[in-house]
Amino acid sequence: MISEHDYRRLETGRRPMSSDTIAEVSRLLTLHPDEQLALYRWAGRPVPPLLSPITPEVPSDLRDHIDRLPFPALLEGPDFGIIAYNRRAARACPWTTRPGANVLVDLLLPGPGRECPRLAELQPPKLQWGRVVPVI
Repeated sequence: MISEHDYRRLETGRRPMSSDTIAEVSRLLTLHPDEQLALYRWAGRPVPPLLSPITPEVPSDLRDHIDRLPFPALLEGPDFGIIAYNRRAARACPWTTRPGANVLVDLLLPGPGRECPRLAELQPPKLQWGRVVPVI
């Protein structure tokens, strides 16, 4: 339980906050691990070693649906981490199969995420002035 004093300190941005208070706030607000990490760093507290990303369970019917799609498909978590992909996505962009792959991190930073050799040919055509035009 968080005391009124700790809550007011959190709301007003006063520091320091204890690690116990941060853990309790994180639990009460069901913060994502990235949000918890930011809160610990903001408070200048050591990050607990058990703070690890949550990998959501993908329902089998959703996984089956993604696998049947005729184009590359990814399922992203709230932090843009890739939690499911089909074989077409794995072929077009092999980096998507790497554990911990993240769409934003991998596409924006230099590295294998920018290497999707077949991406241009796999993109759907754009609609322009009422007609379909292939993307080149």
